[in-house]
Amino acid sequence: MPNLKCDHFRPLSEPILANENVQFGVVLRLSGCCAVVAKADIDQDAAVRHPVTMQIQHGPTISSFIDDWSSSLFGSITTIPWEATQRAERCIIEQLAQLDEEYEVSGTIAVHVTATVEDGAVIKGPAIIGPRSLVAANAYLRGGVFLGNDCTVGPSCELKTTFMFSGSKVAHLSFVGDSIIGSRANIEAGAVIANYRNELEDKLIRIQSDGQVIETGVEKFGALIGDDAKVGANAVIAPGALLDKKSIVRRSSLLDQSPTR
Repeated sequence: MPNLKCDHFRPLSEPILANENVQFGVVLRLSGCCAVVAKADIDQDAAVRHPVTMQIQHGPTISSFIDDWSSSLFGSITTIPWEATQRAERCIIEQLAQLDEEYEVSGTIAVHVTATVEDGAVIKGPAIIGPRSLVAANAYLRGGVFLGNDCTVGPSCELKTTFMFSGSKVAHLSFVGDSIIGSRANIEAGAVIANYRNELEDKLIRIQSDGQVIETGVEKFGALIGDDAKVGANAVIAPGALLDKKSIVRRSSLLDQSPTR
């Protein structure tokens, strides 16, 4: 182990912004904390080498894209989108016990009494289907799915590890993987929000945003879609995308925010 003296520690749960710099030091991940280490205290024979200035790219906060995240069942758990999707199954299971009596719970699946699940739909727990939401015929929900109030999942859609907030819609024949969809967002028919870089040797997802590269540290993440955004029919959103509030992705287009594209 190199001889390191830490100026200070910061818990990993504390949000670290994508544009934050650590000047004249390095960053190491040490069992549950982030250590900022002075350059002068690094043993010159240490095997680990880092630049003098290192950007900590830990991602944008979900609440800057989705207003309801902070007040939702999950707002106190994390503010980082790919952390939320990584923890989705566990988070949803933990929230099942907090739901009121208007939810019908079977195993790890909770459906509000005003929600509609049509014949032929398949829901694999854990899942929460909120008030007045619709899961249409032949839809397939798996891997931890949350639907807030008045959401629509159209016929023959697949949702994997996805949070949908109030009034959002995913139209028929669409796929959404490992994503967070803001309130009143609308995803038209046949759209794909991909979650895995099958075409790359290095499958860790990186996002080019505002002139910086965000290192997510995960291999599966689809998109963070802001409130009131619109994704057109047959559009493809490549893994690792950030769509601001009221964004528009045109029909049959490709959105790829990877720096390797």
